[in-house]
Amino acid sequence: MSREYTPVENALLAQLVAHMPDELSETRCKAGDLDNVFDYIFSENADYGCLLEFGGGTPWSEPPFKLPVWAWNIYGIIFVRFDSNIETKLRNIVDRFITLFDADHTLGGVVALARIMDIGEADPGEVNDIAFYWLPFTIQAVVR
Repeated sequence: MSREYTPVENALLAQLVAHMPDELSETRCKAGDLDNVFDYIFSENADYGCLLEFGGGTPWSEPPFKLPVWAWNIYGIIFVRFDSNIETKLRNIVDRFITLFDADHTLGGVVALARIMDIGEADPGEVNDIAFYWLPFTIQAVVR
């Protein structure tokens, strides 16, 4: 089942795909549709995918912003297919991911500020008997 994306999710998905075009694509980077992400990972025989979920928001007044400003948490997972180079793949994806907002921290003017709040530890898992590592992350998007 597909769902309508918010403008923030759309902008973040576009930035992820543009920043990591060798790893991610529009078909394998989705908001709220895990089945669809893995359908495309398997059909494209890809090594990477990404899932985003909105995690709620809170009023925010950290300088230089004053109310009414909202900080939205967006939780995500980058899926990395396991193979003999998994450590290198994970290191490379983290190295690329931490520079996600270096060129554009406003997602093309959609938000006042987007920033990575956390990158978790990669956890092993399986989907349809195929080994993947799941790399969780949190992004905060400040919306005026």
